[in-house]
Amino acid sequence: MSTAGVGDSWANLPWLSKAFMGWTNIKYALEDHGLVDKEIRLTTMDWTLVRASRLQFDDSKQKPTDTKADVQTLNSKGDGMRMTDSVSVSSVSRVLVKVAVEGLFIKSAVVVRD
Repeated sequence: MSTAGVGDSWANLPWLSKAFMGWTNIKYALEDHGLVDKEIRLTTMDWTLVRASRLQFDDSKQKPTDTKADVQTLNSKGDGMRMTDSVSVSSVSRVLVKVAVEGLFIKSAVVVRD
């Protein structure tokens, strides 16, 4: 799991997000994600980089049986990202499991949003 703004998705990140990530201590986490991105791409094993848009904690009032619509996937560059995009922790979890079980997006990155 990674974050939107890493690698080739930086160019499509909304300018306000770039400012926030570039001018705060978050820039160090972003640099670390970038290093992991580069290292993973050097391996011969199957991998997928799931880049979450703004991560939101789940609503504690939501019942476990509630189902949400499928998470939207954008390409590696995050074409179409918006300032208002976010994704819940449970949505990212579902994507990670689906990617692993179904073998999706092998040797590529994908930006996800609700």
